[in-house]
Amino acid sequence: MPQLQPIYPDSPYISYAWPIAHLGRKHTVGIALATPSGDLCAVAEALWIQPKP
Repeated sequence: MPQLQPIYPDSPYISYAWPIAHLGRKHTVGIALATPSGDLCAVAEALWIQPKP
């Protein structure tokens, strides 16, 4: 995950997530973390695998 700014545990942040792709049970999502004023702090991509029923 590229960290663009320092992230402090006691500071408020806004998290964003959006779908990128899915194939069957696999879902790729994008994630971003920003300050309340809109400064981007970090971005990442994650792979989620849906459990079998």
